[in-house]
Amino acid sequence: MAIEGLHPALVFLIGAVLAAATRGKARQGISLVTPIISVLALLGLPDGSSFSFELMGQTLIFAHVDRLSFLFALLFLVAAYIGII
Repeated sequence: MAIEGLHPALVFLIGAVLAAATRGKARQGISLVTPIISVLALLGLPDGSSFSFELMGQTLIFAHVDRLSFLFALLFLVAAYIGII
């Protein structure tokens, strides 16, 4: 089960806002679930896809998915989960 078309960093931003708005067990639950949902979002990104935006005639590429960036993102998400625990 993967979430298609969702950038994993967006999941972390939403999780951070929700964690800041809650306390206690809810905050702990949100903190533990956020990296797991981000991994699902990462698995849903097809190889070769990119998130880009054009600004003043320049193309800004926020993310490009290839094998190396996928591995780096996966290692980052594992480190984030370990840091939360």
